[in-house]
Amino acid sequence: MRPVLLLCLPPTHRLLPAAISHALTHLHTHPTAAPARFTPNRAARRPALPGGHRWALVHGRFTAHPTATRHDLIGARTHRDGMRCAGGPIHLLNLDHAAHHAHTAALRVWLLYDAVTMHTPPAQPWTLFTNLHTQNPERYPLDWARRAFAAQPAIRALRDYDHRPDTTPVFGRFRPDSYASAHAELADGRDLFCRRRALHALVGDRLLAADGTLLAPTRETPTAFDRYADAASRYLRQHSTLRVVAVYYH
Repeated sequence: MRPVLLLCLPPTHRLLPAAISHALTHLHTHPTAAPARFTPNRAARRPALPGGHRWALVHGRFTAHPTATRHDLIGARTHRDGMRCAGGPIHLLNLDHAAHHAHTAALRVWLLYDAVTMHTPPAQPWTLFTNLHTQNPERYPLDWARRAFAAQPAIRALRDYDHRPDTTPVFGRFRPDSYASAHAELADGRDLFCRRRALHALVGDRLLAADGTLLAPTRETPTAFDRYADAASRYLRQHSTLRVVAVYYH
C-alpha cells in the first residue's frame, strides 16, 4: 500500500498537471514528518524526505455526488455505485460514502484478525523490543528483538495465516512494517481500527493545504495518525470550495 498524498488546489481552471507540479514543489521545503526508527523486518533506515520525482493519480479514491459531472471531476470513471474519481471540488465529493466503504472493509479485516488470534495470548508491541535493544544494544542485539517479537503466538498466527496456500496475504501488507504495524493498529480494538481506516479514506497519509502548509503525522504511530486525521478532516470540511486530488508521490 503506497502512501496517499492529498493536494488541495485553488478552484481555478489552471491545467491540472501544472497545478499539481506547482503544489508539489512546496514539499521540498518541509522537514521530514517521521523520525528514523528500527523496524522488525530490516535494518534501521533513514526516513524518506517528503517529495520525490514522480506522481500518479489515485483513481477511484472518491465517490462523487450525483450532481457532479465528469467535467467537474479529476480522473472520473463510472462505477456501479456512481462516479468514482481521484478528486474534484470538495463539495462535489461524497466523503461520507468513502468513509462508510472503508469502515465496512476494515470491519472485515478486524473480524479476521480476531478469529486468527482468538486462542493466543496478547502480543507485546514491537516498541517494547526496540526499547530493550536501545537501552542495551550489546546485550540485546536487534536480531534478538526481531526474533522475540516474531516468536509471539499471536504474531506467528498472523504470519501463518498469510502463508497458507488457500489464503491471500492480509496482515503482512500493513505498512510501514507489516506484522508490527498490523499488531499496532488491530490490537487497539475493532472500533478504533475501523474509525482510523474510515478517516484514512478521507485524508490519506499527508495533506498539502492550498497555502503550502503540510499536514502530516509527526510519528508513524496510530495515535499520531489520529491527531493528523482530525486536523486534515477539519481542514477539508472548512474549505469545501477548493479542489482536492489524491496522488501517489514518490
